[in-house]
Amino acid sequence: MSDDHQPDEQDQELAKTSKLDQRMWSGMPSLGHMLSGLIPNSPTRYLQVPRNVTLQDLKGRTKCWRIELHDLSPGADPIGFEIAADTVIGRGVSADIDLEVYSGHKSGVSRRHVLLRPAGNRLYIIDLGSTNGTMINSIVLTRSQARLLESDDLITLGKFSFTIKLVALVDIVLELVAEETETPVKDDTPSTLVIKHNQDKDSTEE
Repeated sequence: MSDDHQPDEQDQELAKTSKLDQRMWSGMPSLGHMLSGLIPNSPTRYLQVPRNVTLQDLKGRTKCWRIELHDLSPGADPIGFEIAADTVIGRGVSADIDLEVYSGHKSGVSRRHVLLRPAGNRLYIIDLGSTNGTMINSIVLTRSQARLLESDDLITLGKFSFTIKLVALVDIVLELVAEETETPVKDDTPSTLVIKHNQDKDSTEE
């Protein structure tokens, strides 16, 4: 007499649930991850760029793109950013996202190679006249051409390639440097202005 266990309906349902959980953690985010703005194995900290954003830079927007850059070098962890306004990718002090730490100069990355431009609920990439050119998914991006980015696009700057992931649109919470006005600033006036947007307020798109 065989002792083999014949799966009943309950076992089959548990197997289906287990497979669903496996799919969630192998690439499809769960509801909890989508609500938190995080996905499995993603960075827990996102650097807001560019720094010292002004109200004029925001152009009425209340949302920014949370992105991750993956496969920057073998074994390197992904890095995360929140794109609040026009953001330059390149190397050195001229770039908001500096690829010099990944030896970008050896792969032909220009100091100001491409621009990431948020517009409404979209994110575009623009080549800034780089010396060695830009490709998106192996398609050449001509100078000053704006191309809509999608999650998992492969970006190549010169010979330097990485994958961009668009994680979520999140509320902008910025600490802005106070802009100069004709009214003299008193000594007891704070040097920074904290802007916090009401999350119940609809975002204003361009």
